[in-house]
Amino acid sequence: MREIDVWTVGLRGLPTTGDLLDDDERRRWQRLRMAGLRERFAAAHWARRMILARRLGVDPADLRFETGRWGKPELTDRAVFHSLSHSGEVAMVAVSSAGPVGVDIEAIRPDLPATRLARTFFRPHEVASVENAVDRPGRYIRLWTRKEAAGKVTGISLDRTLRIDAVGRPGRPVDLDCPDGGRGMARITDIDAPEGFLASAALLGDEPFLVRPATFHAVPA
Repeated sequence: MREIDVWTVGLRGLPTTGDLLDDDERRRWQRLRMAGLRERFAAAHWARRMILARRLGVDPADLRFETGRWGKPELTDRAVFHSLSHSGEVAMVAVSSAGPVGVDIEAIRPDLPATRLARTFFRPHEVASVENAVDRPGRYIRLWTRKEAAGKVTGISLDRTLRIDAVGRPGRPVDLDCPDGGRGMARITDIDAPEGFLASAALLGDEPFLVRPATFHAVPA
């Protein structure tokens, strides 16, 4: 069976100097005005390099990335596929050799205006799913993480990501657009996340996959 390794990363205490950022990452980092956002961005991208470097047995500084049409970063040599998401003080890095992968993690916000947001961004049956939920903010965030994870598989734009059908049983295949204008298919599933967060992962193709969770620990030099 195909596999995805999903690493959960606590960002607090990780390097925030941006020393390992490449030129594109550095431009994005420098555009962030709030100190907290800058620190979490640098820490998350540092952790991504560490995880990929360990997986491939290379120096983190030697990793090279390229950005697709809609901003999805991939290793230039496609040695493995990966996806990064971070929310608050937590990040997730998904890695797979089976094909393009996506992951999304979001903090749970009990005060989220879930019904209004669902009516703005979701399709009618998804709006109904939120409106009928006991925990409307949780349901909205759950559907959002599914859409984001699937959209990150091919790196499509947000408007096309929002078209992905997020309602249904976890692990089912979904149709999605591709940046070249074609159609594709991915499987998407809910995954474990730290308390106060929800997360989903997706992998290109309609074959089932197994998620192998891990926790990233690092003692920066």
